[in-house]
Amino acid sequence: MVSSRAGTIISATLDRLKHHTTAENLDRIEHDLTHTAATADPDFLARVARRWADTLDADGTEPTEEALRHTQGAFIRKPRHGLHHLEIFATTDQYEHLATVMNAATNPARNPPATPPAPPHEVVPAGVPVTKAGRVRLQRCRPVLPSERSSPRSPHAPGSTMSLRPAARWFR
Repeated sequence: MVSSRAGTIISATLDRLKHHTTAENLDRIEHDLTHTAATADPDFLARVARRWADTLDADGTEPTEEALRHTQGAFIRKPRHGLHHLEIFATTDQYEHLATVMNAATNPARNPPATPPAPPHEVVPAGVPVTKAGRVRLQRCRPVLPSERSSPRSPHAPGSTMSLRPAARWFR
């Protein structure tokens, strides 16, 4: 014997699950729920029925467009530990766009600063050509002649691998 409340719980559960499983599984679920209803109270039966429903339809029913519009958005929450907290509820397409933008914006390795940092106070030697923007103009360097070498300890001494004139060291 099964109470009317237990019968209602069983029939409602079977109606909900009939689109998610086969007829053989529905018979097995009905048998299990009927046995549970005969041996336990209706509250326990409701928990068993909910467990069956959650097992077969783990994702639940797909929400309507109206429900999605009411719940989607970005919500600013209270900052925690010095970090701003945002909650974002978005569709898959919206999430992909947002994730792409946020990953690109927060990755310093991929994003050089918009303007290059100011160079340290460099002294450009006299005679080195400079562009209007204040940058050193690159030019071809000629070898340093022996008569231009200042001392044997100079990097421009004979046998040295650096045989360019000193101004070439300032080129980047």
